[in-house]
Amino acid sequence: MLLVVKNNYRFPRKFRLIRQTDFSRIYQQRCRQQGQLATIYIAANGLEQCRLGLSVGRRLGGAVVRNRHRRLIREAFRLLRAAQQFPGFDVIVIPHSTQPPTRVEYQDVLQEFLPRLIAKWYRLHPRTEP
Repeated sequence: MLLVVKNNYRFPRKFRLIRQTDFSRIYQQRCRQQGQLATIYIAANGLEQCRLGLSVGRRLGGAVVRNRHRRLIREAFRLLRAAQQFPGFDVIVIPHSTQPPTRVEYQDVLQEFLPRLIAKWYRLHPRTEP
């Protein structure tokens, strides 16, 4: 007997940033936090969910290494989004480390930076209070 468990931890397309216009809008807002592992940009999106965009440059390595970074960041974001909601924000993560850190390290970076960035966003844009 095969037991199929459906969970709420998927990462569907509605949680991803894909369009260049979205990336440009977030970069123009200039609300960012830079750490040793990654730089994170954030901007309000007016939606009920938090969306993730990734910008992994070729200087990090070949396609295998870059895809490893993407998978680890997506998984860290997916687990963090399931644990605590950050509704209404778009997040762009740009990794720096040439050796992919673990998922836990990326998750720690996101947990540390996202609340700070959201507070910073509301300081810079006081009219957008929830």
